[in-house]
Amino acid sequence: MKWKTLLQVISILALMSSCQSEYERQVEYAKKLVEKERGLLDQMGEMETISYSYTTLEAIQKELSFRARLSGNEELFNEQIADYRTDCEVKADDGRQLISKYP
Repeated sequence: MKWKTLLQVISILALMSSCQSEYERQVEYAKKLVEKERGLLDQMGEMETISYSYTTLEAIQKELSFRARLSGNEELFNEQIADYRTDCEVKADDGRQLISKYP
């Protein structure tokens, strides 16, 4: 009887850890998508807009919403990705400081 209870507890712990790792996998994949999105937006700002860039951006948005649903906690997922986006934007802005000899 003790073995059966122990096996159930181990099974529950395994399921809980696998859910957490699935969520983390989705967040990591979404972070890569956000970096790709950031790169496309930078390219679009530097040169003429290309129609495939818009379709690629739309595909990234669809993939992010799919990953949010797949993660199991859409609200928290979207908050984390929004925070990551702002961090990426702040880092990108820090690297673009203009240099002037006049203060």
